[in-house]
Amino acid sequence: PFVETLGSGAKFVPASPAWGQIDASLILPTMFQEIVSGRKDVAKASDDAAKKMDAAFTEAG
Repeated sequence: PFVETLGSGAKFVPASPAWGQIDASLILPTMFQEIVSGRKDVAKASDDAAKKMDAAFTEAG
């Protein structure tokens, strides 16, 4: 169960204040939508998402 997973020390997201900004900005869902819709290929969509996440982590320090 989920509670046992938490108890074993599993980590689901980076322990960074930036993750809240990344999550709220819908960076990953947007990346998936761009790929599935064909607007961008995997390389371009993931590169764009990585740049946005890098900026958020840098800004958060």
